[in-house]
Amino acid sequence: MTTPPYKVAYMKAGDSSRLYSRFFDNETEARQYASKVRSEGFEALLMKSVVNNEDGNHYYEWELLKTSGSWKYRLGTLIASPNFIVPVAIGLGAYLLLRKNNGLPRVIG
Repeated sequence: MTTPPYKVAYMKAGDSSRLYSRFFDNETEARQYASKVRSEGFEALLMKSVVNNEDGNHYYEWELLKTSGSWKYRLGTLIASPNFIVPVAIGLGAYLLLRKNNGLPRVIG
């Protein structure tokens, strides 16, 4: 049995103890359902199947599709990733070391 290629995962806003999901055969139906559950006060994510139960080993991989409600999740994962944290930490460290009157010797030139 193969799982349909589109999935809407949703949870009640403010309650992350339960995650619900529903599968769809086409993207249009999935987007309509995601919009419907958002209007009912749920946080919804729309996903597309990348790997679907290969060789019957119950392995699934989903790609998050861009929707109006998924920007918070994408922003959160960007901020928590090393691609964001490392440059910010380097920039902050450089600022703290190079700011005026920090006790570092001055180069006269």
